[in-house]
Amino acid sequence: MNEPEVTAVVVTWNAKNYVKKCLDSLRRQSMSDRMQIVVVDNASTDGFQDWVRDAYRDAFHIQNTRNLGFAKANNLGISRAIGRYVCLINSDVELIDQEVIRTLWQTAEEHGCYGILGPRIVHMHVPLQPSVFSFPTPLSQFLNAVGLHGVAQFLSDIWRNRSSDGNVCTVDAVSGCFLFARRDVIRSVGCLDEEFFFYGEDIDLCKRVREAGWHVGFVSGVEVVHYGGASSDRAPLRFFVGLIDSKIKLWRKHWRRVFWLFRALLVLYLSLRCAAYGALLLCAVSAQHKARRYIRGLQYLVGKAEVK
Repeated sequence: MNEPEVTAVVVTWNAKNYVKKCLDSLRRQSMSDRMQIVVVDNASTDGFQDWVRDAYRDAFHIQNTRNLGFAKANNLGISRAIGRYVCLINSDVELIDQEVIRTLWQTAEEHGCYGILGPRIVHMHVPLQPSVFSFPTPLSQFLNAVGLHGVAQFLSDIWRNRSSDGNVCTVDAVSGCFLFARRDVIRSVGCLDEEFFFYGEDIDLCKRVREAGWHVGFVSGVEVVHYGGASSDRAPLRFFVGLIDSKIKLWRKHWRRVFWLFRALLVLYLSLRCAAYGALLLCAVSAQHKARRYIRGLQYLVGKAEVK
């Protein structure tokens, strides 16, 4: 085996059925002979530990005794990385094309200004979930609150198309479900912020990388499949409140001056949806689950609910 150029870090929690597809697809990569695979398990209870050690003896395994969260588990994997590049991959992601890793590696080698790259994410169960993100602004948060998120996305797409450099374009942030980064850049700006238990750590990392003078790039010609919800489906309310918690932490950390405004717009976002789904409860029982999510989000904001 050649010296690894890329270290793939896969964090999993009770997602055995998905992680097999993920690891198998990594084995099929044309660059697999120059890859190191690190699997970090967050105390799964689905029999994953025994199975993965037998099925993937060539991978480096880290077994946590409790769920440390996405950021801390990834940091453990990064600490074991020996490749010049680190690829953080969700356990419910599959690389259909055998050239995904090689193409991202070649793009990074050819474009030395990019500290982080991300592919196009094909979401199987959440089709509107984006591959890239724009940093929040008062306008984007207001449009999102009143149900006009598509307008904000359209404006972002116009800016992104103007920032294209061949097959890669500069963006604010890429999705943390598949994030390809230079290991020396991660070392210089710091690993994932462990204050984020889940969600938000990808945008925070991209923000710090950009502030350090590097670019974050979106490689539209490379696709991976994200099945979505492999872990969050186990506890949907908990993960939704966790999303709210991460937004608050992210805004307080990077957008302190307008934090009060972002928080007020988040209250507006949740209140409008509570009202809408509350009305739908009169004629659609299926709206009950979504109404409960937004109510729990509001309860968290006023200190009457916790991330459990």
